[in-house]
Amino acid sequence: MPINWPPEGHTEPKKYERSERGVFAVMLVLIGIFGVTTYQPIATGTETYVLLWVDFAASIGLSALPAVFGGVAIFAGGLFVLFRRVVTPIHERIHYEVARQLDLNPDYGYEEMWFHKNPRVIALSTGISVGENMAMLIAPFVGIGLLSVGVLLVSNGLVAGVAAIVLWVNSASSAQDLYHYLRLLRMDPETKFANFERDGEIRTEYVVPEQ
Repeated sequence: MPINWPPEGHTEPKKYERSERGVFAVMLVLIGIFGVTTYQPIATGTETYVLLWVDFAASIGLSALPAVFGGVAIFAGGLFVLFRRVVTPIHERIHYEVARQLDLNPDYGYEEMWFHKNPRVIALSTGISVGENMAMLIAPFVGIGLLSVGVLLVSNGLVAGVAAIVLWVNSASSAQDLYHYLRLLRMDPETKFANFERDGEIRTEYVVPEQ
């Protein structure tokens, strides 16, 4: 048991667990909402990319089939690099910096989710308030979302399409963060949390004030 946990005046700790179905439901809602709102710039950006690639392929003498495979490969590879090497690290870094500013001892790592290892930042601390948890959870969704919307407002064509894809995918990948955020909204604001390592795994517990 971590030092100073549970705090005085609170109930015995309970394990905090997420619902995979709950996270999936939030993801579906986010995919739908942001898929509809970003459809037009994504469609326009894709059309711009296709036209640029067709012109380039023709200029270097590529025949139809290699041009198609090359265009798809570059598009898919570009998206992979964008999200795995740029957006995801920035997303997790925002979690980390917010937790660091709140003195919550953030730590990088991975967790199993839907049969793959998902990068994550967790605050290895005790006595974490609901407000601190919510700030850490929502920051990447809001920060990257606002930046993407800003780029969308001042650009068009391919750049706007990429910004729209970033907005859509980052929003969908924030499903777990928003799931926890929505749960916290319904909890007693005096609830306290603790994240600590036990038997090689990260355990999250919470307590509420005694009545």
